[in-house]
Amino acid sequence: MSYCVNCGVKLAASEKSCPLCHIEVINPAERKKQAEHPYPDNIEPLGENKFDRRGFAMLFAILLMIPALITLTINLLVNKTVSWSLITAGSLALLFVWFGLPLISKRVKFTLLLCLDIISVFAYLFLIEQITGSGSQWSLRLGLPITAAAGILIVGLQLVFVHKKVPLLTKLALILFSAGFLVFMIELFVTGFKIVSFWSVFVFIPCTMLGLAFLLIESRKNLKEFARRKLFF
Repeated sequence: MSYCVNCGVKLAASEKSCPLCHIEVINPAERKKQAEHPYPDNIEPLGENKFDRRGFAMLFAILLMIPALITLTINLLVNKTVSWSLITAGSLALLFVWFGLPLISKRVKFTLLLCLDIISVFAYLFLIEQITGSGSQWSLRLGLPITAAAGILIVGLQLVFVHKKVPLLTKLALILFSAGFLVFMIELFVTGFKIVSFWSVFVFIPCTMLGLAFLLIESRKNLKEFARRKLFF
């Protein structure tokens, strides 16, 4: 014989709920044993899966060597010498400098990697000039100053962005100013510092005006909030 825990009415053995207050009947004598916990009590922490940077860099280098060796072999078999295949090998080496070297070590500063990228680009341009045998020394007259100007601008932007908390719109403005200035310098290098066609102006003016527009939006709180809602940045 049992009684309802809520209202105290006497219950029959077959009752699943109280006929008066409809509270579920729970008989402790018939309660089943609690199921065992499906997980172990002592959970061993998993080891961290560290990214093997050097291993991936070596794998990347091996993959780049495949087309390089194939083109070198074809060049030797067909032309009995190594000539045009060096251009392919040089481009693949350039890719490794750009993307493979940063994987080797985290300790190498980004500025140093940028300098290596700039040097490698000029070296590749010089290699192309030597292989093609143009004899005009365009790599020194054009390749070197253009590469150096682009590299100085990129390094300067990187130093500003890293060492100072620059807002996004200000970053975009600085990038546009740098792009317009670089195009203007390219025209000077190509024409030998003699302005002839002013074709760079058609790039310099839009980049400058867009940069000023970004700076204006950044300086005006209402404009910035409106642009943030519309452009989701």
